Amino acid sequence: TPIFERIKKLEKSGIIDHYTTVINHQKLGKNLQAFIHINFKEHSKLLVEQLEVQLVKLPEVEECYYVTGSSDFIVKVLVEDMVRYKEFMTNKLFEVSNIGKVETYFSLKSCK
Repeated sequence: TPIFERIKKLEKSGIIDHYTTVINHQKLGKNLQAFIHINFKEHSKLLVEQLEVQLVKLPEVEECYYVTGSSDFIVKVLVEDMVRYKEFMTNKLFEVSNIGKVETYFSLKSCK
């Protein structure tokens, strides 16, 4: 069909980069969504790359952004509850090197 051919052209040209699946995390028991703002102790290209590699390996991390502004990274984390969040922070995030400051914002509701 013409639509199928157009989609294939968009994929081949790279305009459509990839497809994704949207998961209902609440049905999986992941009821606590947190946005963690991270600041480095020190700044260098190597340290940024090392931090990024460590963060994306953590299974609780759903999204990870290197940003401008008052934070260096913003990380979206999904966990079951506050107990699991504390365990994530204590046992995983605090083990990541070069983190100087952490500030967490908890999602009350997803609007979009």
